[in-house]
Amino acid sequence: MSDIGTEVPALSRVQIRQAARHLREMLGISGYFPIVELLDVGLSRDLPGYIFDVAEIADMGNHHGLTIPDQNRIIVRLDIYDRACKGHGRDRFTMAHELGHLILHQDVVLAREEANACISRPRYRDSEWQAHTFAGELLIPAHEIRGTKLHDEFCERYGVSESAAKVQWQVYKKEGLL
Repeated sequence: MSDIGTEVPALSRVQIRQAARHLREMLGISGYFPIVELLDVGLSRDLPGYIFDVAEIADMGNHHGLTIPDQNRIIVRLDIYDRACKGHGRDRFTMAHELGHLILHQDVVLAREEANACISRPRYRDSEWQAHTFAGELLIPAHEIRGTKLHDEFCERYGVSESAAKVQWQVYKKEGLL
């Protein structure tokens, strides 16, 4: 994770995993998670005032996505949205990451720290770590991975990038879930 996020209330991986699993259960989704469909259409049915926007690259610059939790709003850059619609794992992860901010940070004003700022905080209090963790747990659910032999299986089964698959594989292996 290269971005330094806003300091937020502490959340453990287990708490974030529970939030991701709860969302899957609430929506009745197992296996491949339809993140594009959920953000584009699905949330507007279940979350009052939810807004999903796709913005031009010129307007977003280097930011792939932006979430404003107190406005129930997610904005995704056009190229990210287009590739996510085509099933590209990295861009699906970006959209799941933004959903993580929306779910986990409802009562937090998110503001990016300067990249060169010297920030020392535990990762479990960092909004970017929390959103990355949520995206990984949502797209590759721990309760479904038993019997997986290789991290490559995650890529195909869950529509994620190889790097996301490797990260989750390492986490689950360390926790003894594989």
